[in-house]
Amino acid sequence: ALLATDRLQFTAEVWGKGKEDGLKHEKVKAIKKNTFPFLDIEMSWSEGNKLLFGVHLKENQALKCLNADSQHTKATFKAIPSGVLKRLLKLTTITEQNKNQTINDIYPAHAEVLIKVKLISDFPTLKDLKRILETGKSKTKQPKEKKRSRQTYFCIGITDIWTEKIHRILTTIRKKFDLKWLRISMSYRE
Repeated sequence: ALLATDRLQFTAEVWGKGKEDGLKHEKVKAIKKNTFPFLDIEMSWSEGNKLLFGVHLKENQALKCLNADSQHTKATFKAIPSGVLKRLLKLTTITEQNKNQTINDIYPAHAEVLIKVKLISDFPTLKDLKRILETGKSKTKQPKEKKRSRQTYFCIGITDIWTEKIHRILTTIRKKFDLKWLRISMSYRE
């Protein structure tokens, strides 16, 4: 036995034609299909014996996403098709046979959901999608200047104890101690 307990059940699968020869354990089975699913990817061999990857959908898997009529921000809706297309591209091996196919031709179930919820209507080819994503990454983004809008307020009531106007005193302190961060703004209220 692989494991002497009823709580955990381990199995193993061997993929490929002719792999059933020599299997000696009931927990090990041979997969004779042309494709082999693993998590959300589907592996296959090309004619040139190259391992190819694509997206795997389980039999009972339902694809869902936000409806465009819901109350989410525009950025959220823009990110959904972008994220789905990026994921599909990353999980797909681009070959001479599929590089000019559109995403909706390769993955009709994913495309159908995005169209149904009105998030996308036009799909790029794999080649175009790769180019779009690569040019987007290669743009050198300028680091955003941090907003340092810390504000300190001096709340001083109306009084006659000051020998000089308060804004002049604060300006003098700012200059004397080189407090460039100190911005003086006066508001007179009674």
